[in-house]
Amino acid sequence: MVLEKLLVLLLFSLFLAAIFHTIYWGNRSKAWPSTKGRITNSKIVTHMGNAHGPRVGYQYIVNGSMYESNRIAFGFVGGFIRTLSGGYIKQYPKGKPVRVFYNPNKPEMATLEVGVTLETYIWLFIFGPLLLIGLIA
Repeated sequence: MVLEKLLVLLLFSLFLAAIFHTIYWGNRSKAWPSTKGRITNSKIVTHMGNAHGPRVGYQYIVNGSMYESNRIAFGFVGGFIRTLSGGYIKQYPKGKPVRVFYNPNKPEMATLEVGVTLETYIWLFIFGPLLLIGLIA
């Protein structure tokens, strides 16, 4: 019983750490500079057997150096929801010029959309309490 509670506590702690790390960087990205970039690949990939998610790759140049990234936004992006994933693929087709926001202190850290996705907050407010209930019960 004690071991099970410790395991739930560990999972809860890891979950919260990951979510708050994402929220931290998502909020920081709102102040990042931007540069021009281009979508290099755009497709829906399968995860964990049957879940679908978007994979959008892009290239951009900062201070004369070329970088590549595949972060669309900070947080959960279209995972498990094929329609939402398809929306990102339509929004970011291969070859499309895009605006890329990058961390000025670490230019290899970039995103196409600043802020935190709504889906991230949904995970926090639905699964966070469930894990907490598992800890208390």
